[in-house]
Amino acid sequence: ITDAERSDTRLLVVMESNFGAGLATLSNIEAASSREQSLVQEREAALRELRSEVADLWYQRDAANLRFDSAVQTRLSAERVSASYRRQYPIGQKSWLDLMNAVREATSAGLAVEDARADVFRSSWRLATLTGNAASLFADIHSDPRDPQP
Repeated sequence: ITDAERSDTRLLVVMESNFGAGLATLSNIEAASSREQSLVQEREAALRELRSEVADLWYQRDAANLRFDSAVQTRLSAERVSASYRRQYPIGQKSWLDLMNAVREATSAGLAVEDARADVFRSSWRLATLTGNAASLFADIHSDPRDPQP
């Protein structure tokens, strides 16, 4: 080729290929899909467990509230009996042993009220922490309008 026949227009064609890891890419995609399905199933199992635990705590709290209401009524009744025996002892209607038994029953009923109150608080606290409402418990921590104090 002479200088006169040579032109300044050139064409350059480059072909490159990269086949990568071949079928390994497909198996990596399948493994990632399997991991995703596994994580989804783990999440669903955790949600089922959480729902079950919340339902159990809900029923425990309701039962504790019923025990608390019953204990308050028992305490009030035992205090009335104790007060009656205190009035009857000086006039000889009740013995010292009767009076002491009535006082013991009233004291025991008062302890049962506090045990029931602790059960209500414990189940309410656990339920609130599981559901993310723990801050609302601090407002009512020391007061319960259902419990008439003697």
